[in-house]
Amino acid sequence: MLFNNNESGKVLTDAEIGALVHDNQLEGFLTKSDVALLLNQPDCVGIRIYLAIESTQNISNRVVAVGIHGNGVEINSDGGVGYRMSLPFDGVNAQNSIKISRTTAVQNVQLGIDEVQKRSVSGFFSADSLQQLLEDKQGSPVAGIGFYLNQLNGTLWAPIGASFVSNNGAIQRVSENSAFSHIQTTKPCPGFCAVKTNKAEALSAESSTSSRFATTESVIYLVKWDK
Repeated sequence: MLFNNNESGKVLTDAEIGALVHDNQLEGFLTKSDVALLLNQPDCVGIRIYLAIESTQNISNRVVAVGIHGNGVEINSDGGVGYRMSLPFDGVNAQNSIKISRTTAVQNVQLGIDEVQKRSVSGFFSADSLQQLLEDKQGSPVAGIGFYLNQLNGTLWAPIGASFVSNNGAIQRVSENSAFSHIQTTKPCPGFCAVKTNKAEALSAESSTSSRFATTESVIYLVKWDK
């Protein structure tokens, strides 16, 4: 299995951060309480982040987050935490995420793929890496984690989690790379995906349309990536 629930990610240096803030494109923001809500689920070893957009009428950037079991399966309970969609972030007010259904999550990620191909990327952040991002930085408590997109080894797109702190009435990304303030997933999808079945079996478990979007629980991921 390519999934590793102990994946620590890559801590970025000051020199590497320059690429992260290209055009200052923040893909989405989760508050500290959002992350805690997801991690506090039974057998949750981390969260998966999907880049998405809210709708074709409102193309504001979003992330869809979901807790992950120790075996790599997404925690999808209608009566529980479920999938979480981040809300708009203006750099001042940090809004908690909202719960959305799996169907809505698929639609939002699908829109992201249709509109901008690079948004089809997702990535896993282990509980340990998230806790490192949420520890106090530069003497200030962390308000949440902002997610960016950057290339990994010049070939794959991989999400980056960055610590955000409150500073003079604003919530801002940590400007200097203090310890564990910027962590990039080293196992993004597509590229390092793990599914329960091989590609042919996963497709047949769907419907005759052979959609790349999962509609059954036979696939670990919300989006069934091409291998």
